[in-house]
Amino acid sequence: MQKNEQKTELIISLLTPILPNGAIPELERSSQLGLKAPDIPRDTVDLSHHMTFVGRIYQVSGAGSADGHYCPFCYDSGGKFARMRRNPNHWQCCVCEAVFYD
Repeated sequence: MQKNEQKTELIISLLTPILPNGAIPELERSSQLGLKAPDIPRDTVDLSHHMTFVGRIYQVSGAGSADGHYCPFCYDSGGKFARMRRNPNHWQCCVCEAVFYD
């Protein structure tokens, strides 16, 4: 078994419990053909209805697992929700790496 096949098998075995029925064979076929993984339907929540501007960053609350702090640069420039990482005296974007001091 080649390394890529081993990685694919590992990924599939890790994802199996959380994927809806029928997604695994489709995922295997896609990876064998060199295609991207299939779109798996998820419940979507419009985070903009749960956003407030706190200090210098966006905060989402009341949206379940999407709750947290988000980068204003990424959201304002492209509509992307990029999480912020908390450091001792500042927040840092995990995507654009912008820093916001307290």
